[in-house]
Amino acid sequence: MRCRSPDDAPILVHIFLRGGADGLSLVPPFADDDYRSYRPTLGLSDPDAAGGALDLDGFFGLHPALSGVHTLWTEGGVTVLHGLGTDDTSRSHFQAQDRIEHAGAPGRDTGSGWLARHLHSRARTREAGPLTAIAFGRTLPESLRGAPSVTVLESLDELPRGPRPALASALGSLYGAQPGPLGQAGGRTLDALSALDRLRDAEPPAGAWPETRFGRQLRDLATLVRADVGLEIACLDLDGWDTHFVQDALFTDLARQLGDGLLTLRQALGTHWARTTVVVLSEFGRRVPENGSLGTDHGRGGAGFVLGGTVSGSQVLADWPGLAPGGVLDAHDVPVTLDARDVYAEVLCSALGQPDLDAILPGFEPRGIGVFG
Repeated sequence: MRCRSPDDAPILVHIFLRGGADGLSLVPPFADDDYRSYRPTLGLSDPDAAGGALDLDGFFGLHPALSGVHTLWTEGGVTVLHGLGTDDTSRSHFQAQDRIEHAGAPGRDTGSGWLARHLHSRARTREAGPLTAIAFGRTLPESLRGAPSVTVLESLDELPRGPRPALASALGSLYGAQPGPLGQAGGRTLDALSALDRLRDAEPPAGAWPETRFGRQLRDLATLVRADVGLEIACLDLDGWDTHFVQDALFTDLARQLGDGLLTLRQALGTHWARTTVVVLSEFGRRVPENGSLGTDHGRGGAGFVLGGTVSGSQVLADWPGLAPGGVLDAHDVPVTLDARDVYAEVLCSALGQPDLDAILPGFEPRGIGVFG
């Protein structure tokens, strides 16, 4: 796979839909003749019906609560992925999340996350700073486990202020007098603290942000990007997709947060969107038939999105087997036909300019699925 050098400092936003988001509701195959027979309650109607799916290509659509993503689709710059996942068959949230975030070869525990390995590789030529990688939340995501530098926070309000001007000047003189790595590190730290002060004094970007934890974190992300503080990787979680019971109400609210949040982020970033890539995925999808509790159970292949200014045009990538008996594994699962590592490989190459794929995705040979058009 041929990698390009980014024209500008690239930014990757990784949004994890934790809990196993239902790919058949995120991206319903409304034109599959067997779709609604498996889902008499949860199946979405055709696009020409009230409350129906939002049409993408005449076969696949989007959940109507994802109208924000549909707007971005019509603008161009959204790749929709169906049958996305890994070789993990445990149906365990914890094992499946580790598998997709570590992104190692089968049977090989990498002990680190794929984004952490990318950051280590790029540190050979450019040292990571305190704001290079941000994880919004309370814990470090496994994708960044082992990274050379990561800041974990709930909001920008948790960031420290820089030193007072007189102290900053004194520290600058002190570090400036130090030769070698110590002086360089001290200078970078002072620069970062000064940037944090600018961030805390900046007005949050306007927009119709979801009035939720996820919406607030997206707003903080936009503030970081617009301030040009050296952000390269940002990880966010949108939890709550484990919809075993009464799926429709829970799913619709989460999908609306995701769609509205992404559209508002694009509007808030303005020209910065051109260097931004957003990856949205979950640890697995749900089983094809709805269950007796008006929900769905853990499955295999799910759905996801890659979007941003780096994506050319809009497309659906899906090796769709059909939902007729015999086309679905054990008559219950959407099979995994898109390996998440193929998506990562193209993001690394085409968006981040990372040529050393073997170090990031050990033992994996990317097949080139055309994520970026």
